[in-house]
Amino acid sequence: MKDKQANRRIRLLLAIFVLVFAGTLARAVWLQGVRAASLGRCGAAAPRVDRHPAGRGTIYDAAGVQLAIGETTTTV
Repeated sequence: MKDKQANRRIRLLLAIFVLVFAGTLARAVWLQGVRAASLGRCGAAAPRVDRHPAGRGTIYDAAGVQLAIGETTTTV
């Protein structure tokens, strides 16, 4: 009796995993196949952002004395 119930639970869990995987696969096909052109236009119309590396700040100890000062240098 317990073996049949355990097998039923395993089959149910397998069926749920298969349904979730099939749903994920269908969503991927929908986004990449059907909606690819419209999503590509949205991406092309998005504003471009120039990214610059952030400067490092000064590090202080508990007494307020500077331990490290952030300076920019040129690398050769």
